[in-house]
Amino acid sequence: MYKKIEPPLRMTSIEAVERYPDSYILFQSDGWNPPDDMGNVLYIGDDHSELFRLALSIDAPYSGIEEGRNHRRIPSLGGVVVGN
Repeated sequence: MYKKIEPPLRMTSIEAVERYPDSYILFQSDGWNPPDDMGNVLYIGDDHSELFRLALSIDAPYSGIEEGRNHRRIPSLGGVVVGN
């Protein structure tokens, strides 16, 4: 499920990741200037695939999906490594 942000919020991609830590963010950049892109938050959602399909269906150049801060955590491999 996704939600349109009205009016679109203007911020950097880093600020968007911090503001929506548990969401995926459809972000439209002003151009290709990573890592601190300035642009607009258009939509937030809880499903990456759904937002990706939405991004393909709207006319939003320089847009992409950002992951909220909590989605960017390094996954644990778990278990214990034992060596000889």
